[in-house]
Amino acid sequence: MAYCMVQIIEITDSSFYPGICKAIFTDYYGKTHIIVDKPPIFGFEIENKKYEFPFEAVIRCEILDDMGNCIVIDTEHPDYIESQEELHVFKVNKKMIKAMECDYALN
Repeated sequence: MAYCMVQIIEITDSSFYPGICKAIFTDYYGKTHIIVDKPPIFGFEIENKKYEFPFEAVIRCEILDDMGNCIVIDTEHPDYIESQEELHVFKVNKKMIKAMECDYALN
């Protein structure tokens, strides 16, 4: 299991638990991808506090290939995450990937 760094840019709906938020990340080619999902998918919970955007979060992913400067990841497993363009396989800069054995939150 690995984690890909993302930036939470907006909480789009906090009227119910766990809420919905929007995250972005930039792939190896400079294209920005948007993911909209529940906060636990990104490793945090919405609390009754004022957030300063953007802030760092993560998405879980599988590493498909290490190509030196970039890593090919699949976000379909384990959490069925896909971008607004319905993509789940991405090439990202190696610096964006954190390999971890356990779940954690950055906040």
